[in-house]
Amino acid sequence: DDEEMRTAKYELLAERKRAEAAAAAAEGAALGTTGEGAAPHGSGSWQRAAFGPSGEDIAADIAGSLGLDVAPKRVKKRGKKKQQHTKMSRALGSANILFSQGNLEGAKRLLLGVVKNAPDIVDSYQTLAQVCEELGESENALKFQMIAAHLEPRDTDMWRSLAQRSIDAGEMRQAIYCLSKVLQQAPTDAACRRVRADIYSEIGEGRRAIESYEELLRKSPNDPHVVHALARCYYGAEQGERAAELLQEFLADYPDEADLTTINMLAEIYISIKQHTEAVSLINDSGEGYDYGPGRGQPIPLDLAAKRGIALVRLKRFEEAEPDMKLILDAPVTDYADVYLEAAAVYEDCGKHKKAEVYYSQLLVAVDANEEINADTAELWARASYVRRRLGDQNGANELLEKAHDERPDDEELRLQLAEAYVDEG
Repeated sequence: DDEEMRTAKYELLAERKRAEAAAAAAEGAALGTTGEGAAPHGSGSWQRAAFGPSGEDIAADIAGSLGLDVAPKRVKKRGKKKQQHTKMSRALGSANILFSQGNLEGAKRLLLGVVKNAPDIVDSYQTLAQVCEELGESENALKFQMIAAHLEPRDTDMWRSLAQRSIDAGEMRQAIYCLSKVLQQAPTDAACRRVRADIYSEIGEGRRAIESYEELLRKSPNDPHVVHALARCYYGAEQGERAAELLQEFLADYPDEADLTTINMLAEIYISIKQHTEAVSLINDSGEGYDYGPGRGQPIPLDLAAKRGIALVRLKRFEEAEPDMKLILDAPVTDYADVYLEAAAVYEDCGKHKKAEVYYSQLLVAVDANEEINADTAELWARASYVRRRLGDQNGANELLEKAHDERPDDEELRLQLAEAYVDEG
């Protein structure tokens, strides 16, 4: 009903805000900084600033999203409290027996009773998580595990497990939070810090990813994963020269750790920052070390051949580029559509429209045959149309432009191009 829908929306919003606050606060604690939204010095712990006074309060908050009231019960007399815990421990034991016997619903009912009456028994939440997992309730299982982790905040193994489960569930910000909790207790855990950096990069948190990778690089300057990831982040942040410098230093200082991925990345970055001569030299010089090229053990990898050919075309060294550019045409267009498009574009930019048409034609044949290619068909038709028009094939150009317009009827630029083509045609 409407009330249930309102409640569900409220819980979803509250949970999202908790996750965002948790990730920021836990990261600040792990890095030893307050950060935006962190508690000011002297105002209490970061947990208090983000969630309230304690892990128990956080656990109760998460439990609330499950419809459970697990606020700590006030028991005035110590004897009664001990009696209650003894009773709940027996109930937990009975639930474990039911679970082992396959009576999942019975175990779940008993465990829910335990957490309501004794919300500080960690084992009950862990067992509930296992039961929910068996019942196919993965989301609830993750929440119960999260409650258990907040009740045992120093258990790094539990937080690591939660981080992996969060990643598997696609809950990346929650995974960052869990990894930050690990780093609070184990700040030297490089593997954990690396996974967190990878997630920052994956979700588009470029600045945080760069900071994390740079910290890892200071401790492990010969780690190719860190070097390559940091170079990608620099490149994505439009710091191409910085990315190139990083890879150059890695190649010079740790040649045994570098591989063809390093060469491929550096060549691509050289081309992107218009250092085409450097790209050609890098690929040529690397042939001996990686045993590729004429007279060596294996042919040059297609990715490198394409980059060298494209760089040579940019340098107007067309004859030198020819062998590499022909290798592209020998490759299946369905697997290398992006390379075909890049080859066509570089020839087009250099005024070599006949050469560009060769690559566009291969792509168009694949599209007409309904083959899957990794390309925007409307853009492909429009670009191929321009080349055909430059080659004097007005009818063929208009036909392609009409296809592009049909694909994107609201595209103003395509509409204008088509109108101009009709005017020119008379």
